Amino acid sequence: MKDYTGDMIWATDSVADQIGEVLKQQLANVNVTLNLKPMELAAYYNQTYSYKYTFSHHVPLNNPDPDENLSSYFGRNGRFFKHHNPEIWDLIDKQAGELDTAKRQQIVQDVQKKIVQDFPMAFMFTVNLHEFTDPKVKGWFYPVDLYDGRKATAWLDA
Repeated sequence: MKDYTGDMIWATDSVADQIGEVLKQQLANVNVTLNLKPMELAAYYNQTYSYKYTFSHHVPLNNPDPDENLSSYFGRNGRFFKHHNPEIWDLIDKQAGELDTAKRQQIVQDVQKKIVQDFPMAFMFTVNLHEFTDPKVKGWFYPVDLYDGRKATAWLDA
């Protein structure tokens, strides 16, 4: 197996710094040597989104609606990864316009599979918290911005 060496950049903070150390240890098991290069946030974004790096890690933006991440990361007008695949773009556009929940879920699953098979990156994990509620909880919903005081309207249907 061939050995690989390269710099890994990220926007420094206590959690991201620890993640860099873990990734370095884990990738060493597959003959990848990382030179850890934490950066100030603005400098990191300037470098990573100009695609001048060998390895980069950060927590992706996250939203309860899959379209926000699919479109911004992998869509036709995506600004982050700029991966070119019209078949993936078409599925992302299709799921965004689908109103039937079951049909949309299937399209989202299909596009996620195509992204994982086609895109040259690895999704290692996320530190984002995904919460679920019991069906007895009423008046609770996940808004787009998560800043709406939704707890004030929640109630338990015993």
